[in-house]
Amino acid sequence: MKKYQNIMERANRNLTNRADGANETIILENADPNVEAGIDKFFGFSVTNNADNKNITIALIPANFDTDRFTISDGAVVKTNDNVDALNLAGFMVDAVLCDGTANYTSKIANKPVNVTCAPTDPSKTIKQFLDYIKFNPQRLKHLDIISSVANSWTNNIAITFCNPFYDNKVQRVNMNTFFSRFQYQNDRIGIDFGQGNELEISDLTLLTYSIPASATMQFVMTF
Repeated sequence: MKKYQNIMERANRNLTNRADGANETIILENADPNVEAGIDKFFGFSVTNNADNKNITIALIPANFDTDRFTISDGAVVKTNDNVDALNLAGFMVDAVLCDGTANYTSKIANKPVNVTCAPTDPSKTIKQFLDYIKFNPQRLKHLDIISSVANSWTNNIAITFCNPFYDNKVQRVNMNTFFSRFQYQNDRIGIDFGQGNELEISDLTLLTYSIPASATMQFVMTF
C-alpha cells in the first residue's frame, strides 16, 4: 500500500515545484539511506577541436539562445544546432556550440571558420536531447570532470553567465588551476566539486563556455 501511496504523491505533486524535484523526496523502497544518497545522474560528451593552429571557444551550455540552422542537402531541409549568431549578437563571442556531430558554422559576426566534432559518451543518448531536457528541467551540477588529450591544458577558465534579459549578464570565471594539483599522478584531467548546497544550476539561463586547445579532444562528465 505504501508503494502506491508514494506513486500517487509524485503523480499529484504541486506543479509549481522545481522541475528537478528539489522540493520533493522520492522514496526508494527497502533501500539503505546511503545507497539512495549515492545514486547520481551523469551525462558525458567529448569535444574535438579539429583545427591544428587555433583554440576555439565553445558554448557547452548555450542558455536559451537559438542555435538552430537550416540547410538544403539533396533537395531536403536539414536542421542542425550549431548556429552561434544569436550568442554573438548578444555579445558572447563563442566560436562554436555543443551539438551532435560536426559544428562547422561560420559566424556572420565573428567570421571565424571552425571545425569541431562533438559526441555523447553514451551513443544511445544525444546531445540535443540533453540540452532540450535541461531547458525545461533545471538540474543542479554537483561535479564536473574534464579529461584532455593535451596535458597541462588548464590555463583557460570556465566562464559562467546566467542570462536574463532584465539584468546585466555578469560573467563569473572558474580558475581551472585551482582544482589542479601538481602532486596528482595524471596531469591530463581535472575535477571540479561544487560542494553540497553550492551546486551549479544548469538550465535555460545558464551559459557555460570553455576554450578547447588546437588539435585537442576534451571529455566532459557532468554529475547531477
